[in-house]
Amino acid sequence: MRELTWKAHYHDGEVLPQYKEDGTENGYHAIERNRLSHFVLYDENDKAVFSVRLNPDQRLIYRRRTAMKGSIAQGLVYLVGWQMTVKGKNIKSIAYIFDDGAVELDDDRSDLDLLPFEI
Repeated sequence: MRELTWKAHYHDGEVLPQYKEDGTENGYHAIERNRLSHFVLYDENDKAVFSVRLNPDQRLIYRRRTAMKGSIAQGLVYLVGWQMTVKGKNIKSIAYIFDDGAVELDDDRSDLDLLPFEI
């Protein structure tokens, strides 16, 4: 399974990588969403494979899940996108990035629940 890592890019040029130089991990909760310009997934060679740019009204969505077929792991899938409220309606745009390189674009699927701090 090909694992991707993320970097949060801020409006002022600062970058928060998923992994610090000492190998410890910055958790998803460490991302300062109010400063976020764009969010990028990188492959093992530090090559950008997917990027989402966010305007101030959009809130980042990110998940890493194991794709399952029954009880057998089939690979990894990364969900990256945004959520916003327009005229009282919740709108989401999500890309499903599979570890084989395939990408599917979608609005939300019924199995995607936002965590309380993401709303």
